[in-house]
Amino acid sequence: ASFPVLTTEKTEIAIESLNYQNPWYISAKNSILFLATSFFGLAALSVFIGEGFIVNDREGPIVLLLLPLLISIVSFFASVFYGKKVLWDRLSKKIVIWALSISAFFILLLNAVYAGGGMGG
Repeated sequence: ASFPVLTTEKTEIAIESLNYQNPWYISAKNSILFLATSFFGLAALSVFIGEGFIVNDREGPIVLLLLPLLISIVSFFASVFYGKKVLWDRLSKKIVIWALSISAFFILLLNAVYAGGGMGG
């Protein structure tokens, strides 16, 4: 070395905590995929339960009843995968909470509008 290096000097290594924040569209994608897989999984599971256990006539083959079960299992694992991503991302959590709140509000509003007051004849 062209300069003196002393062994008594201690080398400091700075380890910084890197806070990398995903772009907004990654959070939106994760939250939309979480909501979609959860919805489709619950819908397929309700079809499987409704057609497989509640209805007695069993007109379709058993393979057609297993397809909704397979879809619901795959959707469950996909929603767990995206749910873990949503759990650690604040923007994804906000999107999921707002989407569920707004959809619940509109479902209640449409139910009140179209169901009527029960006063008709």
